[in-house]
Amino acid sequence: MQKVNSMCRWMVVLALTTMTASAVPVLSDRAERVGLAVYWELLLNLTKREVDVIQLLAQGRSNKDIARRLNITEGTAKTHVKSILTKLDAISRTEAVAVAHKRGLVHL
Repeated sequence: MQKVNSMCRWMVVLALTTMTASAVPVLSDRAERVGLAVYWELLLNLTKREVDVIQLLAQGRSNKDIARRLNITEGTAKTHVKSILTKLDAISRTEAVAVAHKRGLVHL
């Protein structure tokens, strides 16, 4: 099953890298540094919990509230937020939500 998931992920990455320039959203400096395929792979690698966290961030929730809602510690919530910021190449929670929205990861 893991091989199938990996293969599907790379098929998506390949499809995204072959899109016309006008169909690809404006890319960050990170995309230029690491290459488009690797950049999209990072976006596809958000964990289920990180998706839960970004959805709560989109609602304007604090780390404390996120922790309470997901039954995790505040420190773990902060770690998830840091990971999301890195994966989405964002410098703030607001930017992470904006990037996630543009990528279809959250709906506002």
